Amino acid sequence: MTTPDRFDKVYQFLRVWRNECIRVFVDRLINDTDRAIVHVRTSKTPNGQLLTIMMLVFVFLCLIFVFLIILFLFILSCGLFCLIQIMID
Repeated sequence: MTTPDRFDKVYQFLRVWRNECIRVFVDRLINDTDRAIVHVRTSKTPNGQLLTIMMLVFVFLCLIFVFLIILFLFILSCGLFCLIQIMID
């Protein structure tokens, strides 16, 4: 089980996460050629680059989340404004 107390550094957790994802993905491939391609591609990515990629993905997802919240609040405020206008009239 992966718990925070087992890791001192972020890259250690990312390495476990990467290995688990690769294991799950590779288990579903149907031939050794495809498995070898995945292994070669993933082994070329150093831990520093992996950390950078993961941080960029995280920031991107956070930005999308913030955008969706702002959009929801805008739509909600427009709906409330229209409702108040109907009640006033």
